[in-house]
Amino acid sequence: MDNNMISLGLQASLYGLAGVFFVLILFYVMTKGMMVFFENRQKNSPSKNQ
Repeated sequence: MDNNMISLGLQASLYGLAGVFFVLILFYVMTKGMMVFFENRQKNSPSKNQ
C-alpha cells in the first residue's frame, strides 16, 4: 500500500511540475510573439512625433 501511495504522489508531482513548466514556456512564447507583432505594427504605422 505504501508503494502505491508513493507512486501516486510522484506521479502527481510530475504532472504538477510539467504543468508549471508548460505554462512558463507558453508565457515566454506568447510574450516573444507579442513583441514581434507590436514591433512590426509600430514600424508600419505613421508616428505622430514626426
